[in-house]
Amino acid sequence: GDITLGSTINVSGGNDPSNIGGTAKAGGFNGAAKDVDGYGPGKGKTKSVTSQGGCAAFGGNGLENANGYSLTYGSPDLANHLLGGSGGGGGDAYGGGAGGGAVELFAHGDGVLTITSGGKILSNGGDTSTSHSQSGGGGSGGAIRLEGGSISIAGTLEAKGGNGLTATPGGGGRIAIKTNGNLSLGTIALDGHRPGTLHISGATATSTINLSSGTLTFDTTHGFWTHTSGVHGTGVIEQNVDNGITYKTCTFTFDSINLSSGLTVVLQGENSLILKTRNHGNITVGTNLNANGGDADSNYPEHYSLIYQGLGRLGGYNGGLKNSSNGYGPGAGKFKGGGISGNLVGGGGGYGSIGQYHANDNTFGITYGDSALAHLHGGSGGGAAGLTGAGAGGGAISLEADGNGTLTIQSGATISANGGGVASTQVNGGGGGSGGSIRLAGKSITNNGSIEAKGGTPPNTTNTYD
Repeated sequence: GDITLGSTINVSGGNDPSNIGGTAKAGGFNGAAKDVDGYGPGKGKTKSVTSQGGCAAFGGNGLENANGYSLTYGSPDLANHLLGGSGGGGGDAYGGGAGGGAVELFAHGDGVLTITSGGKILSNGGDTSTSHSQSGGGGSGGAIRLEGGSISIAGTLEAKGGNGLTATPGGGGRIAIKTNGNLSLGTIALDGHRPGTLHISGATATSTINLSSGTLTFDTTHGFWTHTSGVHGTGVIEQNVDNGITYKTCTFTFDSINLSSGLTVVLQGENSLILKTRNHGNITVGTNLNANGGDADSNYPEHYSLIYQGLGRLGGYNGGLKNSSNGYGPGAGKFKGGGISGNLVGGGGGYGSIGQYHANDNTFGITYGDSALAHLHGGSGGGAAGLTGAGAGGGAISLEADGNGTLTIQSGATISANGGGVASTQVNGGGGGSGGSIRLAGKSITNNGSIEAKGGTPPNTTNTYD
């Protein structure tokens, strides 16, 4: 049988009415009353961020200051347990929001699952009741699972963390979609202090990639790819160790790969990306492949100087937290790594070369890996400073044409794995992330485009980072 949804299913967690906590439904967990911890496996703690309640987690972490709280849980595919989101912790005066509920739509066998343009499934976390220094935390987003012979989504799926009035927003929830037929995705929102997870499984019978329009997405965390035409598939995730450094790659293999100039390619996920062919297939890249590390954003609301840092992807490591931490990764930049005319700045991340301002400390901003890229590492994040977080390291991309296959990068195309910088003009800002990795292989290689793996820099020219 088929399923068609043209209206709204709303299982979002309730907001706190005043100081008793939001009420959940459909498998979500309640928010806390004032001075009480939230509920559920990813609950927020009461008054963990000064007098404000910590927020809850599910697929992504919430803003939380206490160990053992706001922990992610469940599996991204939602295959065995359809759990809802958790509740935020209570503040000193106001309660926390409830977690979003859980919904599954299952069209049996060859059944078609359709969500029309007017259809919505809402499983968002609840908010606190008042914007206040003693308010509660946001609830986490909930769960949405869809399965069918084919799936067409023109409407909206939301599993966002509670936000708005709270100073401690909840983490995003989980959305899982499974089909071996065509798949089209509408609007999907998993926003949160840390985003939730989107997991796609199943595959259409597609042996080659030859696309000139639409949007093609590769997700290396969960190992899937999907195109707006409906075709989709899965990859292989492997764990590797290089001189004590553990990292993961996600490999997608096709008979041939042609990414034309009219195609938009979105690269997301935490693991390094390998695109390769079999049977002597060729690879042609005419569009941009962007694995750049994220910039630190000092303009984000200041929640007691806890954040914000640039976020890495495709194997790149996060930058340091504002006024708090070193960068992340084997070549992490040092927190307040050096001085310029008495102003302390964050040290730059290292990878292929050392990062700047590592304060003569040989454990920060160092090089690692090897020039032949036998191991596909991402770049390391810069160290934070007192006024800003730091940039993330660039990610890692490998394009590998099998045997006699050729690799061509066309004019106008850019393959980039640059380090993130700092979106601030502060003199004593955080460090830049190091550039990442780009590995190219083929019987012959022609580059008429651009290849970039640069270190991140802030806009203030008095502070530069390698």
